[in-house]
Amino acid sequence: RSKLIMNGGQIDIAPDNTYLGYITIGGEVDVNTNAPIYNDGVNGDNTGAYLSAWLTGSSTIEYHGDSAGSIAFTNLIGNLNIANATNTFTGQWNIVSGILLGNAPGSLGTNTIVIGSATQTNAALETTYNLNSPNANLVLYGKMFLHQNDTFKSVFINGVPLAAGTYSFATLNSSYPAYFPSSWALQNGSSINTGSGQITVLVSPAPVVVTPPQPLALYPGQKATFSVTVVGN
Repeated sequence: RSKLIMNGGQIDIAPDNTYLGYITIGGEVDVNTNAPIYNDGVNGDNTGAYLSAWLTGSSTIEYHGDSAGSIAFTNLIGNLNIANATNTFTGQWNIVSGILLGNAPGSLGTNTIVIGSATQTNAALETTYNLNSPNANLVLYGKMFLHQNDTFKSVFINGVPLAAGTYSFATLNSSYPAYFPSSWALQNGSSINTGSGQITVLVSPAPVVVTPPQPLALYPGQKATFSVTVVGN
């Protein structure tokens, strides 16, 4: 099996204007440190990354889908398509922009998922299977293309926690229409583009650290500055 070790580098998807398809990454990808994936290019919006690779490691996978460009975010069909059902990756998914598609049962693991940020909401999550993450958090600043029955330990919408309970799509769409749209562009790798299903929240959470302080290597005498992102009350 071919193996890619992510230990400080990044993956850039930089198509020309005539190519709107998938970049396929197979083999094994071992995520040792934060692993950024960038979707570049003028028309990169509809070019996606298809990860059939076996994902291992415990750091963070960070996706920067091209949400500017010439195609509006709501019309994107390219995505970060995670398609291996045997992944053992235990780190966090951090979707800065673009769309994360969990496209094989269990492919996203039971890991915390952060969609967008307080200043960047052009990000989205979709799964084609029931996502069961009883020990993980969903932090949603962008959108969720919900049509499955999902379970999380806790859910934060725009930094505010949902109380424990089960929420139907109709309830979520009514209460949070900007975060749970009723329809969206049909994604490459999915056959559904209308909302349904439900989300079960197991715990009314205490504050959760979304982005912990990152380690720094500096010369003697240099000033170290650390930051942390927390959601919740």
